[in-house]
Amino acid sequence: MRPPSTSPRVAPGVSLLRYASLLMLLAPCFIACSHRVVRPEKPRAPRAMEETTDAPPRPVRPPGPRPGGPANDLPPEPAHEFRGIFVATAFNLDWPSRPGLPKSLLAREIRTVVGRAKELRCNVILLQVRAFGDRMHGSSRLPRPERWSVALHRGADRDPDRESPTAGYDPLGDWITQCHAAGIELHAWVNPFRVDRIVLDANGSPLPLLASDDCNTLYLDYTQTSVQDYVISVIDDLVKYRTGRGATLMEPGGGMLMAMGGGDGIDGLLFDHNLPDKRRPAGTSQPSPMRAASTRMTQHQRDVQSLALRSRQRPGTKSLDDFIQRAFKKVYLENGLKFGISPAHSDDRSMNWLRNRQVNYVIPELYFRGPQGTIHKNLGRWLNHVKPGSDFTPIVVAGLFTAGVQSPVAGSGEPWSGKEIGDQITETRWAVNPRSPVAAGQAHYAWRALRSPAEGGPRSTLGDLLRNDLYRQPALVPGCTAPPGSRLPDTPVVSLVRGTAKWHLPAQARTRVRFWAVWLHDSGPRSSGWGPMQVLDGSVSSRPVPGTVNRVAVKAIDYHNRETDYGLAAP
Repeated sequence: MRPPSTSPRVAPGVSLLRYASLLMLLAPCFIACSHRVVRPEKPRAPRAMEETTDAPPRPVRPPGPRPGGPANDLPPEPAHEFRGIFVATAFNLDWPSRPGLPKSLLAREIRTVVGRAKELRCNVILLQVRAFGDRMHGSSRLPRPERWSVALHRGADRDPDRESPTAGYDPLGDWITQCHAAGIELHAWVNPFRVDRIVLDANGSPLPLLASDDCNTLYLDYTQTSVQDYVISVIDDLVKYRTGRGATLMEPGGGMLMAMGGGDGIDGLLFDHNLPDKRRPAGTSQPSPMRAASTRMTQHQRDVQSLALRSRQRPGTKSLDDFIQRAFKKVYLENGLKFGISPAHSDDRSMNWLRNRQVNYVIPELYFRGPQGTIHKNLGRWLNHVKPGSDFTPIVVAGLFTAGVQSPVAGSGEPWSGKEIGDQITETRWAVNPRSPVAAGQAHYAWRALRSPAEGGPRSTLGDLLRNDLYRQPALVPGCTAPPGSRLPDTPVVSLVRGTAKWHLPAQARTRVRFWAVWLHDSGPRSSGWGPMQVLDGSVSSRPVPGTVNRVAVKAIDYHNRETDYGLAAP
């Protein structure tokens, strides 16, 4: 027997005209249903691990507000993503623009960098404060302070302490104050061993030096106890440094909020990849004296070799592992700050330090181009070395060669497009390993590539892509420090009275507030409800709000990037 016909039949007495009219009425419904059913296939995220598994990687929520909300209409939970910008001072690459600037221009350039970082919704600035055994802060407590940075003033003796155009000005203090006023963390980027001259210890004795194989770089001999003691004392001086001046906090659109006093310090300390090679014992990296006669060596190379040979000693007994362990103890365990390192993309030593939880964060330099998934694959190798802990879990941040949009790596051809960097950011957000750690964000090398075209930046669309898409919503810095026994911050008390929002911690609170995260709910005719998160310095306790604001929500962020519940207020 044939199956029943599925063709429509016309009942007796029903005219063909009426039947055609019925089909015309039902046609839009069939079309709409077909549109709902046929969807383009969602692209699969790339795998984070080198090892292949049958299960696809777990999707990671991109930064931005989460849809929906509790019944009492709280703001969306904030995203957590490290969005860093490297600011290089060596050779005046990023700041200051040239040596010898008066303090007024130095301060103006700082405000330009911080303002642009805020505009792009970045939340960490990694400022190079010690490039060649020098300093950027004025109130050093060392018995023999290191000389001022040659980037600030290049005198005959390369020492601006004797004739300084910045008398009475503290560059690092200004950086810290301006960053914190904008809700941005300031991390001190340090080259621990690279120098460009003979260095004297506290007793006036020269410290032993090493030369790189190509005689282009001079290092303090890290195997010597005297060298490690000296560098640790420099780090201790830096992490205990506090600003001595205040600043006026300004809203992005203008208007004064309040005056903030000094007393802040850095939020973290970062070592870069410029570490001596561990694969050769100290002393054997010294080139043969016969090379000094080689006509292929430049005068700079001869000078580096001569200094290293003159200070040469027997190899010491210390290792880089010993030094990293001491630095971690000084920065994190003793002072509660974030300690990080930015190594080459496949540095085994740094992977061991990450696995042994001797760093709070690591920024591997993923400075290359490649097919889709290249950044993702290399980042996954680092995530494989993360071991979660009960006190803190280290985080991995992708170091991206954003400078490629302006000055590509030698031999790589034309400048990169802004979309290439955008695609790499997207890849980092999908990186995840089976044990749950995920990539914590990105750090862009360097500031000059993120300048606006009006400030001499590249004509790339990267700035617009970050501001309008990838970094459209502000984000908080992920936590990577939590000393055992430390208390979580208390929920703030918030009030909204006569156009002014105020907040503070309860009287019994004992925690320190690094930043406040503030949301305003607008009831105006053009309002969309809760506005974007605003991050304010911990010294701010109030701000004026428009008359249409009918609710305020505030979270306190402590010095370990932990956040409280929402404190709420209504008129």
